[in-house]
Amino acid sequence: MDPNGPAPAAQALARRLMAHEANGRTAAGDLAAAGERVLLRLRQDLARVLGTSGFSALEARALDLARRRYAFLGTDGGSPHFLDDARAALAGRDADDARDALLAVCGHLIGLLVTFLGEPLTTQFIRLAWPDLAGEAADRDKKETR
Repeated sequence: MDPNGPAPAAQALARRLMAHEANGRTAAGDLAAAGERVLLRLRQDLARVLGTSGFSALEARALDLARRRYAFLGTDGGSPHFLDDARAALAGRDADDARDALLAVCGHLIGLLVTFLGEPLTTQFIRLAWPDLAGEAADRDKKETR
């Protein structure tokens, strides 16, 4: 386990969300773009509840945590334009690095949401943002219990 990485459950959920957003495409570039969409959707949905400032604070902290491993993400943790800054930092980067960095940011953000809101509320927000993913999770859980 990477001590600088997100909690394993948060990382797994972030990976599932990115894969879902990639619509079955597995190329690193597709997954990196999917990571951007995950962050954007979380921002749109959670900023309504947490406020723009509250969500930006969590997003900045997630970015700071991800920078411990992916220093190329920059140094401005307080930027209100994270996605624009991330695109600039990731431009020209290896697609695998971009995918992994965005996965780390998504995983840390989900982990922070679990820490501050609790797992049930975070899970509910994820289900509201990705309602079609709830059926996939139920199918996966049934297969795992067999």
